[in-house]
Amino acid sequence: MKQRNSEKEDLLKRYLNGSLLVHDEKELGDWIKQSTANKSYFQNYVRSNKPDIIDIGRLEMALAETKQRILPNSHDQSRATRNTFNMGWRRYLEIASVLLLGILLKSLFDLAFSPNTLNNPAYCQIETLVGQKSKAVLPDGSIVWLNADSEIQFNTDFSNKRQVRLKGEAYFEVEKDSLNKFEVVTNDFNIVVHGTRFNVMSYDDFSYTQTTLVEGCVEVKQGDQQIMMEPGEQLRYQDGKFRKTKVAAEKAVAWKSNKLVFEGVEFAEIVRRLERWYGVEIIVENERLLKHNFTGAFKNEETIFQVLDAMQYFLEFQYDNKEFRKVIIK
Repeated sequence: MKQRNSEKEDLLKRYLNGSLLVHDEKELGDWIKQSTANKSYFQNYVRSNKPDIIDIGRLEMALAETKQRILPNSHDQSRATRNTFNMGWRRYLEIASVLLLGILLKSLFDLAFSPNTLNNPAYCQIETLVGQKSKAVLPDGSIVWLNADSEIQFNTDFSNKRQVRLKGEAYFEVEKDSLNKFEVVTNDFNIVVHGTRFNVMSYDDFSYTQTTLVEGCVEVKQGDQQIMMEPGEQLRYQDGKFRKTKVAAEKAVAWKSNKLVFEGVEFAEIVRRLERWYGVEIIVENERLLKHNFTGAFKNEETIFQVLDAMQYFLEFQYDNKEFRKVIIK
């Protein structure tokens, strides 16, 4: 008994300092669900060791728009559109560390007490909020990077079917398995591979869905139509038609290295990308700007204002940011 208690104490300590592994988190979550006594012990332990940030009631509200979830079958997740900027780096890092710990703690509460956990334990969803990116390892060892405001859903049993549903943008490095294909499902088409590297963009508010192949080969399927792709090719589906072009594939996946690359992109789409990237709201009052194309590249350490200042050299507009997290372009 003392040994088991000691093991739980170790899990709790590692959970609070952020060093808990995925399988350990599941073990801790299962233990919490065993009894109300375990649940109370967990809450009291957290409150005692992190009293400055862990009040469960406040945590629910504070993290409603900042958490990144890894939850089974959760569809009612709020989208955060908030980010913090114009702060000293010291203060920024303090807030970021508090939010990160809160996200980890809240994820375990959700994992432990969501009613869907019992209904479908093999189902998993990973989501990023605006202003966030994440990297995850899938059950077969494949790696996926999620861009801001994106989500993937999959069954954790990959033994017979490796399938991932995507909303948003993701970059995949798929483990090779000649006997078990890997499939990415989007609203417009499916992508079938056996082992390769590729990027997929499928945001609901974009007028197109596209995939860019970096390495290997992929097969794009839509109904009876099948299109094979080679490295360096980009396939876009828009207005009911497919269009395949040669591109610099690494530029299409530069986002995962914290770079924003635009090549002849309409300003309307740039606005949506910047909103997701920086977690701000951008209102364009000068609608004539929306059809203008822009080419340029930026690093993530540049603020939204530095990006807009650079774009002003090529596009005529003014902006103000009098309201918090809101930019008005005139």
